[in-house]
Amino acid sequence: MFRSVFVVFLVSFCVALGETFEEVLNESLKNSYLVKQKLYQVKALEGNIFSAKALNNPEISIEFGRLYSQTDSGVALTALSIQQQLRLWGERKYAKEAAVLQKKSSEFMFKSFINSFSGEIYKKFYEGLYKKELIKAKKQELELLKQLYSFLKKSYKLGESVLLDILQVEKDIQIVSVQLENLKAQYKKSLQEISVYTGRKVEDIQGDFYLLKDIKDTDMQKLPSLVLLDYMEQSLEKQIKRQKALSKPQISLGLTAEEDPVDLGKYEFGVSLSSTIPVFYKRQGEILSLVYQKKAVLSQKKQVFLETQAKVQSLKNQYQVFKNQIQKIKTETLKKIEKALKLAEESYKLGAISFFEYSSVRKQYFETLVFKNQLVNQAHQIYGDYLKIVGIKEGGLK
Repeated sequence: MFRSVFVVFLVSFCVALGETFEEVLNESLKNSYLVKQKLYQVKALEGNIFSAKALNNPEISIEFGRLYSQTDSGVALTALSIQQQLRLWGERKYAKEAAVLQKKSSEFMFKSFINSFSGEIYKKFYEGLYKKELIKAKKQELELLKQLYSFLKKSYKLGESVLLDILQVEKDIQIVSVQLENLKAQYKKSLQEISVYTGRKVEDIQGDFYLLKDIKDTDMQKLPSLVLLDYMEQSLEKQIKRQKALSKPQISLGLTAEEDPVDLGKYEFGVSLSSTIPVFYKRQGEILSLVYQKKAVLSQKKQVFLETQAKVQSLKNQYQVFKNQIQKIKTETLKKIEKALKLAEESYKLGAISFFEYSSVRKQYFETLVFKNQLVNQAHQIYGDYLKIVGIKEGGLK
């Protein structure tokens, strides 16, 4: 009996802990329909590789003739021709290499998407933790007001406080209670947004909201968003070489069988060789189009590098500013206001200050606490944008 109760308690305790960011991320990467869609798009390109290395199908031509005579008549095979177009000049090799490189580019595009997807989950997750911390602060404020309300009622009976103070606290309790319920609704909304990514309902989340990691230096050239352009450029280079190979004579080899027109029933066999003669057109249009596509990719790569470099640097600067502000508030401002709140509470109970003065200090304390949480959340949102560029592993979470 005791063992069963312990197991139930243990299960309830585990559920109550909530899910970590790593658990949410792993579930999202495993179950998200959006991730599956992008992955299937990459796998679809395997068909291009198969098509690129395949040989052309042979062409067959068959002719029949009908024989009429006084003694006999019927249908006879009069000619047979089989033609096989050859893939010469390295055209097949270039086609296969271009398809492989195109798939590689798509794989890094998928990795770039995963970076962005993971960063977005990070932002949603810590937005949820932010709401959870606001709920904690609001509960703390509500508890403080209830203690104050209890003190005032006792003090009023003794004639040491006025009814106006009690009414003011009652009003504050009502306002804070409404604010608390609103925050709980916002937290549920955050959980619903996270659930969309995981593909199942997330009941609760947990994590160290106040832990802010450092932004590391990143090798920009190795970012998926830039590597995919390298492979795209290489694929276009192979496609240009393939078009040049196609601009050369395209040779077909054939086998022919034809009925002798004089001695019916007998067939002549032979080998045929045919070729295109690239006199008027040598695929200049296709080559020119690919050349400018390659130039466009080269320009895009330079632009993406500059934009990414500038964005990462900007995020690093913003992130450091927020960390410095948070550290200052935590070590200086919040400690001072905590001392001021304790002193104000003691002074009010001793009658040294008015209820208005005490309420002003109390509100300043909770406003400072909320402001600190806002800064921490904004820092997490910036870090999430950084992870969307560099990825979870580069960002130092795994």
